[in-house]
Amino acid sequence: MVTAQKRESSLQDTPISLNVLTESTLSDQNIANFDDYVQLLPNVSFASKGPGASNVYMRGVAAANQREIANQSGSVPTVAIYLDEQPVTTINRNLDVHIYDVARIEVLSGPQGTLFGSSSMAGALRIITNKPDPTGFDGGFEGRLSSTKDGELNNLTQGFINVPISDRAAIRAVVYNLQDGGYIDNEFGTNDHPVTIGPGYTLTQGPNTAYAGDDFNDVSKVGYRLSGLYNISDDWSVEGAVIGQTLETDGVFDYEDRLGELSVRRFNDDRSEDEFQQYSLTVEGRVGSLDVLYAGSFLDRETDFATDYTGYGQAGPFMDFYTCSYNSSYSDLIIPGEVMASCSQQDYYSQGSVREDRVTHELRVSTSSDRRLSAVAGVFYQDSDVENKASWLLNDVFAIAGDNNPGFSDVAIADGGGGVLGQLGSTFLINTDRTEEQLALFGEVTFQVIEDLLAVTGGVRWFDIDSGLGGNVGGQFGPSGPPLDKSRTDRDEIYKLSVSFTPTEDSLYYATFSQGFRPGFFNRVSGPAGQGVVIPEGFEPDILDNYELGWKLSFLDQRFQFNGAAYFMEWGDLQQTFSDSQVSAFAFMTNTADAEIYGIEGDFAFAVSEALTLTGAYSWLNAELTSDFEAPGVSDVFVAEKGTPLPFAPEFSGNLTLRYEAPFTESLTGYFQGTAAYTGEQENALLDTVTGPVQTMDAYTLVNAAAGVISGQWQVELFATNLTDERAELFINDFDYNRRITTNRPRTIGARIMYDF
Repeated sequence: MVTAQKRESSLQDTPISLNVLTESTLSDQNIANFDDYVQLLPNVSFASKGPGASNVYMRGVAAANQREIANQSGSVPTVAIYLDEQPVTTINRNLDVHIYDVARIEVLSGPQGTLFGSSSMAGALRIITNKPDPTGFDGGFEGRLSSTKDGELNNLTQGFINVPISDRAAIRAVVYNLQDGGYIDNEFGTNDHPVTIGPGYTLTQGPNTAYAGDDFNDVSKVGYRLSGLYNISDDWSVEGAVIGQTLETDGVFDYEDRLGELSVRRFNDDRSEDEFQQYSLTVEGRVGSLDVLYAGSFLDRETDFATDYTGYGQAGPFMDFYTCSYNSSYSDLIIPGEVMASCSQQDYYSQGSVREDRVTHELRVSTSSDRRLSAVAGVFYQDSDVENKASWLLNDVFAIAGDNNPGFSDVAIADGGGGVLGQLGSTFLINTDRTEEQLALFGEVTFQVIEDLLAVTGGVRWFDIDSGLGGNVGGQFGPSGPPLDKSRTDRDEIYKLSVSFTPTEDSLYYATFSQGFRPGFFNRVSGPAGQGVVIPEGFEPDILDNYELGWKLSFLDQRFQFNGAAYFMEWGDLQQTFSDSQVSAFAFMTNTADAEIYGIEGDFAFAVSEALTLTGAYSWLNAELTSDFEAPGVSDVFVAEKGTPLPFAPEFSGNLTLRYEAPFTESLTGYFQGTAAYTGEQENALLDTVTGPVQTMDAYTLVNAAAGVISGQWQVELFATNLTDERAELFINDFDYNRRITTNRPRTIGARIMYDF
């Protein structure tokens, strides 16, 4: 059973494009995090800088800039991510929830705006956890130990327990501790960008002695989930839950191919700590013939980070400033007329935090789907607040020039609370507060024109979104402008119409028109910028129209299931992020051209025999601009012509899994499983910029395998991930002017043991 339409229905009877990873699939595939399960979703792509730092796309609905994942103030994502009943979609940092004791992951392809609202423009990804069960005691634990080629050891310990308190109440608890060793080497050395700035001014860069080391990108993920259920009566129940997780990373998860495979050269700390708690309350019941559900949640997430920016300071467009060059546009601030010696090492780094509080409430009612006329309707409210504070700092610049020149003063800008944000060595600061309050009314009505044969569904969502941006941004030479105090309201409706045809018990066909949307927002700065570009005040909503034909078929006494959809989508006024320091020190947004996407996607499952099963999924698509785009105010920067392919939209992706499971003896069962997942080549950005041309990421195939035995409540398994030791190009960026490639974990071989009470 699935809940993709906000009420229970069977997968084969649900007329939408829907891929479900069941609890058994998640366990069989050794799934623990986002990077694991996304391999099984060929119509889902992503841009990643590491755990908890990904943008997620679906069906090629992406217009990302190659540096977008560094910007916390851009447009909201095109794919909605849900943790149970709460949307947890975040800008540029996906909530990487640990996958254990999870009932299923539902992947709803295509716009889901009428039921799931903003950000579900391309689809929705729903992680649905197991609930407390008063009918019986249950529990289990699992331990894993593995070794990564040319890397470190990894281990995972996790367990759950379900305890009935009475025949009406139960509690359920989950704990886990994951420790993944590193595989990227921070190579010892100096900055190898030799630069001479004017006569006699040569950059000198000291070695990274304090930070060099092998396998420095470790990951620690520790968390828990505690939930309780009480059945008040046969018709009413209440469930409360709290989920907490801390994800810590050291180092980086990309490498500089100029230095060799899996090597980088970093001169400061790279680390992050991503911590969240989610508190939820769900009440379900019946009022007459209506099913009623209330779901309320509070999400508190804080990410603290530090990032080495030395490459930007040494090779970027403001290099003269960062290296104290006399012969530069900043010469008047550096002892006019005096010849300066070469500057010493200019370590450049950033540090900061992103804090998000989100409250959601949803109340919905539904009628039985068995009726000729059935409906689901509700009201949704969300209030979110994202605080972003970050400093960019130099270790040496003030010691060299600050004491002699008042032009080099510490950056100090108001923090919005009567205080001052700033510290010695800061060259740039961000202190912004992004707010959003959303109210929506939604509903879908289904009418059985001919019962059990032909049905028509209509849906609508009315939304009112109030957005605001406050705070300050500033640089070494003062604030970029007056304090930010911007607000706007987006109010509109979107629609859905679907016709389904069920000629037999084993076949379903449907045709759907649906819409998705994203609200508009503001830029932190606006007005004339470099290269003739005029940065707009903000950007407007973009809307996507989807036309889809789908099918769900079963053959051979339902031993073979084949589901799929063909679609055509029109995307108007794409919201696009730009980040080019030749134009502005600030990333900014604007609405660009229009695009069209068409494709075919599907999945199948075939029980060849009682022992052998084959499952797979595929996606083929074409995504490109249908009109030319020119940067605001100028015609020769950020130009993308009609026909330009959208980024993160591989033409073909697919996966295939073979599993053989059969008894050896009456008490011992053995199994073998192999999975191959192919992802086609894709672009890393929509537009060339002065400092960052579009680059093509190569196609790759990842192969996993496992073999094990089951005896009673015990299971022991040997497994290998990335069996062929493929170096997948998951993301390419040149954010600090060094080409870096985010890649997957090298070949990892290990064992796991499981026990169910």
